[in-house]
Amino acid sequence: LNREQMACKTSEDVIKRITEDATFTICPKVEELDLEQWYKDLPDAAVDNLAECLPSLVNLKTLNIRSGKIGSRGAQKIGTAVAGLSNFTSLDLCNNLIREDGIPFISDLLERTHTLASLDLSWNHIQPQGAKSLGHGLKLNSSLTELNLSSCYFEDAGAYPLACALQVNTNLEKLDLGRCRLHQEGADHIAWGLKWNSTLKDLSLFYNHLQDQGIEKLCTNLAKNVTLTSLDLNTTLLSSNSGATIGTLLKTNKTLTKLYLNANALGSVGIKALVDGLSSNSTLSTLDVGANEIGDSGAEHLARLLKTNTTITSLNVSWNEIGHEGIKSLASSISENKSLATLHLGNNNMGPNGAQHLFTSLANNTTLTNLNISGNNIGAKGAQALGSFLEKSTTLESLNVFGNEIKDSGVVPIANALKSNKALKTINFGATHIGAEGVSAIAKSLESNSSLTTINIMINTAGDKGAEGLANALKVNKSLTYIDLAHNLIGKKGAEAFLSVGSHPTLRQLTLAGNLSIPNEMLEKVAKAFL
Repeated sequence: LNREQMACKTSEDVIKRITEDATFTICPKVEELDLEQWYKDLPDAAVDNLAECLPSLVNLKTLNIRSGKIGSRGAQKIGTAVAGLSNFTSLDLCNNLIREDGIPFISDLLERTHTLASLDLSWNHIQPQGAKSLGHGLKLNSSLTELNLSSCYFEDAGAYPLACALQVNTNLEKLDLGRCRLHQEGADHIAWGLKWNSTLKDLSLFYNHLQDQGIEKLCTNLAKNVTLTSLDLNTTLLSSNSGATIGTLLKTNKTLTKLYLNANALGSVGIKALVDGLSSNSTLSTLDVGANEIGDSGAEHLARLLKTNTTITSLNVSWNEIGHEGIKSLASSISENKSLATLHLGNNNMGPNGAQHLFTSLANNTTLTNLNISGNNIGAKGAQALGSFLEKSTTLESLNVFGNEIKDSGVVPIANALKSNKALKTINFGATHIGAEGVSAIAKSLESNSSLTTINIMINTAGDKGAEGLANALKVNKSLTYIDLAHNLIGKKGAEAFLSVGSHPTLRQLTLAGNLSIPNEMLEKVAKAFL
């Protein structure tokens, strides 16, 4: 049930109805109540009326009140109202105004409920005292499997009671502690809790100031952990020393499958140590080392790993200052690799020469399905190599070339390849400096392509001519479901061309936002035409 189904056109109408209608009721058969995106103060009367209705919703499973600016009083009312619902499994209170004085009511809910499996309290500043109350509830809870506390700012002092709860809780599987202002002491507390925990599978500590010292004890205890499968350490101020610490962990850990180390400072030295550890690891499948300043030498270390590794299926090395020599090393290894399915190389210094090396090597690869080379200055020369690769590719399903200045001359060979390619489903041409000629070439290819479902051409200069070409293609193409043409200098004439298409069997969204020459009423007509 959402606001449209409640016969309310705007968020304000929903609030007014809940607040002022003394006879306000909700059908007891409702299983999901979604009141997200109000971004307005929820009056006390609205909370009272809503809370009064909730106990009668015997089938209710999910309640979402994100961004309702609910405070401690609201937490008490809502927590009490849902505690007795026998089918209730998910409560989302993200981005409200619940402080430490409101958390005891949430803790009470955790003690009383036997069904709640997912709780989102992110972006509520619960402080250390709130974390203490929550820890008490977690010790006594037997149903919660997912808890999101990101951006709750409870600091190191709040990490201790949560760690105590981790030692005795036997059901929590996913815990998000990102952006909670934790430092080395907080990391030590969490490490201590994990030492005795036997159920947690997914832990996020992103955007905390853990540094090398905080990671050391965490890795020591994880060496003995046999349940954790996913660890997020993005943006935690790690240096090359942590590369060695984590590498040592990976030599013995047999359960971790996903490791996120984005936006740290491992450098080439840290990556080498990490790779040395991974050389004897046979479980990790996802590795994110984007934005770690690894350069060409770091890429060479990763290339050495990819030649022999058979378990990593997803690798992110974007934003790493890798030039064409580093790309050449990676490309050579990828041609031999039989497991990698997703590769993010965005925002490096690949250039045309690096692109040629990459796509020549990929001709021999049969496993890669998702490739991101955005922001790499591959130019028309690199685009030519990409086109030649796509003509023969039978496995690549998603391709992102956003932000590469390939221009019309570069997009033509790619468009020609799309005429015969039967594997690619998603392609992003955003901000590639293509105009009406290039977009028209893409449109022509879509007349014979039957595999693409999503195409993004935003922030280019298609103009009315390019829009007309795409509209004509839609009269033939029966596979596209999404087209993004935002910010493309399209005017009223181009919008009219899309309206002339009439109903389409598959297209469900056509985005023309940012084309300022199209009247608002016409934008609405186009949007409704392809719903």
